[in-house]
Amino acid sequence: PVLRALGFSRLAGAAYGHAALDVVVDLPPEPLVGDAGRVVGVDVGGRTARIIGLEDIIADRLRTAVYWSDSASREWAVQMMAAQWEHVDWAYLDELATGEQPAFAEALSECRDLAQSVVRRAPE
Repeated sequence: PVLRALGFSRLAGAAYGHAALDVVVDLPPEPLVGDAGRVVGVDVGGRTARIIGLEDIIADRLRTAVYWSDSASREWAVQMMAAQWEHVDWAYLDELATGEQPAFAEALSECRDLAQSVVRRAPE
């Protein structure tokens, strides 16, 4: 009810979109897949929205890209890596990769290389 009151509509499952804002909100079920210590609180109109850590979002997109062959999720991972290059905890992502299938580690490496090339091309 709260998201609908704010102008969001259900897209699929627990995902809601807002056409005018070009924003998608995903409300995944518990338990959290990722490090609860990396969850951050963001003030939104006097209320706090709890957002999973950047690296856990990237890892989620990589898992979706690898295990469900979702190319859009792979692109999201690359774009997030490039946009937040200086803030990404690469050691944490590498650690996550050790617990995944080899295809995840390969995708992480390939996406990191693509993101780095985007960062290098960006004007200063």
